[in-house]
Amino acid sequence: ETNMSLGQSSTAIKRSVFLQSRIDESGIISHKLLIDFTALENLTGKYRNRFKIYLPSSTRLIKTTWGESLIKSMNPFSDYGRVGYSWLLELNPGEQKQLSLEYQDTAPVKFKDDKLIYTLDVIKQPSQEPLPFEFKLTFLPELKIETNLPSSLGEVTAKTDLSQDRSFKIILKQ
Repeated sequence: ETNMSLGQSSTAIKRSVFLQSRIDESGIISHKLLIDFTALENLTGKYRNRFKIYLPSSTRLIKTTWGESLIKSMNPFSDYGRVGYSWLLELNPGEQKQLSLEYQDTAPVKFKDDKLIYTLDVIKQPSQEPLPFEFKLTFLPELKIETNLPSSLGEVTAKTDLSQDRSFKIILKQ
């Protein structure tokens, strides 16, 4: 995020992040990233933020919304083998909105020796307050799982914060 507001308004914005990923029967992974933004009443003026996200180059962006509005004007770019998107977000004092990004891998995952290693790396943004972060991966219930994360039949979840970089490793077996 790049704060484009006058003054130091970023401390008056509270955020939380939820990533839901699903591996379907064909091996395609679909993702839905939800980021809740809440502007506190002590925000001075409108919060303007140049938001930027990096996705693996093997993904395609399906839909992006800010609150109830579809985001149509994005600036795509490529950086270090990843595809990026950038757009402007605005939030008034006391307002709450959700940023929603739906994206999908373009190729199915492949099991090697009946095993799939799924790794999610989340990089903390410098100078940001620790954000609450929740991750949920759903998959076919007949797959066996190895992970140190809480899991149930066909699902793995993690709840933490982004006070530092986080890495989650999940092994699925056929």
